[in-house]
Amino acid sequence: MTGNAQSTTGLATWSAAIAALVPATVLLLVSIFYWSDGILRRDWQIWRQHWVKNVMWGIIMMMCSCR
Repeated sequence: MTGNAQSTTGLATWSAAIAALVPATVLLLVSIFYWSDGILRRDWQIWRQHWVKNVMWGIIMMMCSCR
């Protein structure tokens, strides 16, 4: 039976990354929603102009840190 064993190390790594990504994304979106009128009001216009670039950099940095 030991010949049929499969390695799940890669699957576990991706599962952990996805399990961390989902709550982090939700918290990011909630914080942006709530703080857009208060804390981030002054910088909101600047952030909105570059949100795609900022989100992509965040995802890339998270993927690099999971290694």
